[in-house]
Amino acid sequence: MFLLICLGEAIVRTGTGLAQSPQGPGHVVAALATMGAVICVWLIFFGRTQGRVDAWFDRHGPSEELHLGELATFGQQALVIAFVAYAVGTQAAVADPEAVLGRANVTLLFGGMLVCIIAFAIYLARLTGRRGWTPLIACVGLLVLAGALADLFAWTGMEAPLVLSAVMAFTAAWYMRVAPAKLACIEAR
Repeated sequence: MFLLICLGEAIVRTGTGLAQSPQGPGHVVAALATMGAVICVWLIFFGRTQGRVDAWFDRHGPSEELHLGELATFGQQALVIAFVAYAVGTQAAVADPEAVLGRANVTLLFGGMLVCIIAFAIYLARLTGRRGWTPLIACVGLLVLAGALADLFAWTGMEAPLVLSAVMAFTAAWYMRVAPAKLACIEAR
């Protein structure tokens, strides 16, 4: 539930960015790109694999639920930081999509998603005992690379969200393909 509130904040900030200035094609593209990244995060967290995680919690005792609940609570703190940062970055990108985004906003956009993906990868590693969540590890690398390129090449408020959304779409598609098999291991525990 908490993650949904954070995702909603990113959407609200996108709307705020749109409302701050006249809407042109660049504003719409930037807004759709920032919301596309949010949709991809939703797919990663709540896509086809959530049922397996819920079933595992239903079969195990309170000690396991308490341990993973504690981990989830600490993870939510990271998600708040991640999505507040991302939301602020989206507002700046959408408000002026033709302007160079600047180092601070690039850091907010890409860094926000980076923290989100790292927190989720740690949660999955603890839940399943598997460390090799390749799509998430690749996403971390792509986000760091894209963020560095965005800063180096002075991407605009429209370009950076488009690249970020593409990275997140790639990650979501890859994760949705491999996660069911990887999460099957928790059914046996």
